[in-house]
Amino acid sequence: MIYFGDILPDNENNYLKELKEYINKLNIEIDEIISKLENVKKIIEKYYNISYNIINNKINKNYYTLNNINEFINNNSIIIKDIKEIIEDRKINNKIVNIYDKMTYNYILGEIEIKEENVGKDIRIINSYANLIREKTLTPIKDENKYINEKEIKEKCIIEINNKIIPFTYYYKFNKKGKFTIKYRFNGNLKILSFMFYGCNKITNLDLSKFNTQNATNMNSIFNGCISLTNLNLTNINTQNITDMGCMFEGCISLTNINLSHFNTENVITMNSMFNGCCSLKNLYLSNFNNKNVINMASMFKDCSLLSSLNLSNFNNENVDDINSIFYGCSSLISLDLSNFNTKNVKNMACMFKGCFSLISLDLSNFDTKNVNNMACMFQGCSSLVSLNLSNFDTKDVITMNYMFNGCSSLKSLDLSNFDTQKVNIMACMFAESSSLTNLDLSNFNTQNVITMNSMF
Repeated sequence: MIYFGDILPDNENNYLKELKEYINKLNIEIDEIISKLENVKKIIEKYYNISYNIINNKINKNYYTLNNINEFINNNSIIIKDIKEIIEDRKINNKIVNIYDKMTYNYILGEIEIKEENVGKDIRIINSYANLIREKTLTPIKDENKYINEKEIKEKCIIEINNKIIPFTYYYKFNKKGKFTIKYRFNGNLKILSFMFYGCNKITNLDLSKFNTQNATNMNSIFNGCISLTNLNLTNINTQNITDMGCMFEGCISLTNINLSHFNTENVITMNSMFNGCCSLKNLYLSNFNNKNVINMASMFKDCSLLSSLNLSNFNNENVDDINSIFYGCSSLISLDLSNFNTKNVKNMACMFKGCFSLISLDLSNFDTKNVNNMACMFQGCSSLVSLNLSNFDTKDVITMNYMFNGCSSLKSLDLSNFDTQKVNIMACMFAESSSLTNLDLSNFNTQNVITMNSMF
């Protein structure tokens, strides 16, 4: 037996030394495991809270939806009864006389396809900014003109499904599968059409050729999220008074063609995300677009990944201040004529051509960038560009240039000798993965205010 203070033989000393080292190593590994577990715990807690909030919000929104529908049915049970009585009274020779003969209606025809798994479920058939209207009772909104009047649309809109009038509702339970025709009939003109069909993800066809929109001013997100929509007839749509077209077709992933040749856009101020996510769109004709009053065009064509050409020769943009991500993800664009682009008021050009990896040439000689402060990711992923002339670029106010030329793998030379970088504070990954660059002139780069340059080359 060995007691404390005894002198151990050398071999046992070595054994204890190795044992001690092994224990220390185990302690380090245990500490690392504990640290990793703490991180995992934090991540789980973070996403638990996020998930909890999302689920809780959905429960609350559905609660308000159900309450509104039930309240509407209860409040209008007498009206519904009266309509039934009118129809009964007007039977002549077993034929029902149309009780709307003497009234003038605008109407929209829609077709919706219900599959077996959706039978009996709540399917959105109209939106009309319902969510924001419900939230209005909790959070007062100052700008009343921005949101549709729910009372107005309930009073003016009659919904028919397969020629049968149903009580006004945002959601409808279909009792069998198949295709159904919906007619939305409006007695009078609505001014605010924003979010009208937002999230109506089962509607496949919409015909608005008989819809009178001469008094409408807002079409923001009117078709946003109509992911099944393949046909859209806007032939007689009057847009002369529209000021907001933001997110108008966003997320219409099944539309392959949109005819806007008759659109009057002279009063439009907002076009941000107008075609964002229209990833099946192959043709888009905007030769008639007048955007002299437009201020925001951010993400306008973002992720229109099948568009191979885009004629914007008539675009003026003299008042536009934000074009960030405007062509982001337009991966099939081979060329782009921006010769008439007026960028004198633009402040944000971040991600402007990001992901345009089929773009072979780009002429930006007319670009005025004196007011731009953000050029981050501007040409990121333009892997087919072989040359780029930015000699006219004024960068004196630019603050962020991170990822600006990242992934421009075909670019062989780049002359940035005119770049004024005195205000730039981020240059991270600016030229990373531009593997063909053999000539890069940064002779006038001033990096005194740069905070991060990690992976710059």
